[in-house]
Amino acid sequence: MRKFAKLADELGLTYSVPKEAGVKVSADIIIIDDECLEHYEINSNAAYLVTNSNVENVVSEVAGVRRASVLMVGVDLGASIAYAAFADKELVSTGKVCEPKDFFQRLRELMNLIEPRKVIIKVGLPETNDADNVLDEVIEGLLKIGCITYLVDESRTSTEAPKIALRGLNVKDDDILAAINIALRSGMRVT
Repeated sequence: MRKFAKLADELGLTYSVPKEAGVKVSADIIIIDDECLEHYEINSNAAYLVTNSNVENVVSEVAGVRRASVLMVGVDLGASIAYAAFADKELVSTGKVCEPKDFFQRLRELMNLIEPRKVIIKVGLPETNDADNVLDEVIEGLLKIGCITYLVDESRTSTEAPKIALRGLNVKDDDILAAINIALRSGMRVT
């Protein structure tokens, strides 16, 4: 359930969880696991049975995110690595990780989930030299796995409102906001 809730929140999906067992559940779309299936009567045009291994695919399908032409990810380096991923210009995932290896793991998950034809990563060029080692490691890793990589001026990215609609998502984290804006800016390609 935690994995589902995290994914649904990342994708901006609205959901509810019945408070008591044994009730009839009606909705346009129902996502349920086998444990809960035993306790509820389901009435829906579209019911999805999820397991721990398929929850990402099911939630992505329900959100309309599958097989995008372009996966574009903005990356803000700092005390943590913030990222914002767009599939064909639709924001599909945001988050923060502590280490480059964790970022690469999340990037692989997104690539497997979305199956894009092209992956473009835009990395904010830090205003200080504090993140130089992380910047080098991230750029080197992105080029190694074949991502089209850009360096982007990140000035004012944590204070500007994004230039696209974010499906009602209210971004309160400055680093996530910066990653969104970095993804939407042009930059200099790294080869």
